[in-house]
Amino acid sequence: MRADDSRLVGAIRRRVSDALVEHDLAGRRILVALSGGPDSLTLLHALHSARNDCGLTLYGAHLNHRLRGAESDADAEFAVSTFAQIGIPFTCESADVAAYRDKRRLSLEDAARQVRYAFLADAAEQYGADAIALGHTADDQAETVLMHIIRGSGLDGIRGMQTLDTRRIAGMSERKGDGKDKAIALFRPLLSATRAQTHAYCAALGLTPRIDSSNTSPEFLRNRVRLELMPLLEQLNPSMQAALLRLARNATQDSDYIREHAAAMWGDVAQLTGDGHSKVVALNTAALRHEHPAIQSYVLRHAIEAVGGEITQRSILDATRLLSSAPGKMLNLPGRLCFTTDYGKAFIGNADALDERLSSLPKLRGEFPLTVPGEVQTGVWRIRATIEELKAPEHEKTVADARKIAASAEWQDGTTIVESLDLDSVGSGLRIRARQPGDRFQPLGMAGSKSLRAFMIDARVPRRWREGLPLLVSERGIVCVPAWRIADWARITDTTKRVLRLEVNYAS
Repeated sequence: MRADDSRLVGAIRRRVSDALVEHDLAGRRILVALSGGPDSLTLLHALHSARNDCGLTLYGAHLNHRLRGAESDADAEFAVSTFAQIGIPFTCESADVAAYRDKRRLSLEDAARQVRYAFLADAAEQYGADAIALGHTADDQAETVLMHIIRGSGLDGIRGMQTLDTRRIAGMSERKGDGKDKAIALFRPLLSATRAQTHAYCAALGLTPRIDSSNTSPEFLRNRVRLELMPLLEQLNPSMQAALLRLARNATQDSDYIREHAAAMWGDVAQLTGDGHSKVVALNTAALRHEHPAIQSYVLRHAIEAVGGEITQRSILDATRLLSSAPGKMLNLPGRLCFTTDYGKAFIGNADALDERLSSLPKLRGEFPLTVPGEVQTGVWRIRATIEELKAPEHEKTVADARKIAASAEWQDGTTIVESLDLDSVGSGLRIRARQPGDRFQPLGMAGSKSLRAFMIDARVPRRWREGLPLLVSERGIVCVPAWRIADWARITDTTKRVLRLEVNYAS
């Protein structure tokens, strides 16, 4: 081996070993994705040379995309032979990418990527691998950054690929049938090496990689960027690749800073509940809308990731706009996710999970007389009225319970609201009913009355609850809206002799 070749081989192997140590992958199980090309072949041999010093356990994986006929089959045979030659366990499969593309209405590029990553996630799970090693180079990084610029991406796109990051795999639920997407670690130790260097590495070691004829097809955006756009840009700046890599590093620094700030405030503005497809993130929009749009965007990204969603620039932009919208707005997101707004809240989750979490109260139909003392059952409500000697009003507890309900945006089984009223002021003919057109209400602290509709809007009673809330009514009017307000004229005063204790219990 020539001295120059020896130095190149040593330099690439050191880069791979250093990346393993830097990212705490020494002593780990690594699945190596091998297409057969010079980049992935260099990666496989460099990792294999580092296996003893770094304590690696290696596994191989190859997917035949069945897009190039006999050429694809020959690639698969080459992968099998290579894995067998270096003596590591491996898995090789084939997939009908064209059929997947047609079913999902994707571009061939996107379909191939989704199927490939889903296969790799399966293989990593099969072997218990800690990371999947991919042969992306500096050339791939520059092309990726350019492609994201063309698409108008934000910082997350311009930062390009990272040496180690985590990706949620779309399509796993369909492949596995278990309804769970997988988060996998992707390791790219060759991002600082060029494509020319991987070709030279293979030549120096006498390796004969496979050449993918589709890499020259103008059908794929990446090929056009590599073959047409990059040469044009290099006429303007001969160091265009280095400039794009520098842009990616700068964007990564800025992105990391914003991510850290967003992560620090996550616990204050977000709450994750449920598991699997029932995950729901509740966001405090009252606090979040005062943050910079960049922070809002990253919190929304994290929320979508937390419920297993697919992040797109359009989804983030639309969701950010909805943060300041009126309650009751809904946005459909990729993967059957929904984003919906409420009073001071927004929710992101699977459509079915949101329906269950944010279900409307059943409509309350008819009127139900309430005797004192006495009890009435109306669907999900059990309302009990008792008479007590004068005590300190329990309105403070009512307010606390109401705030708890508003904060969680749900009535839970066993939730009980207690109201204390002046029995001699409430009037006769007590009954329970839902709101009716033309209802007016004089809430505590107001000298006059207002429409019940206006009160519910001002008090931020969620729209989906308004037809189901049980109102206490007498011949004098609406006595109270449980958990929100009692009538001013029904309040306990210095002249109150008897207290009406009203317990409203919710049990779905």
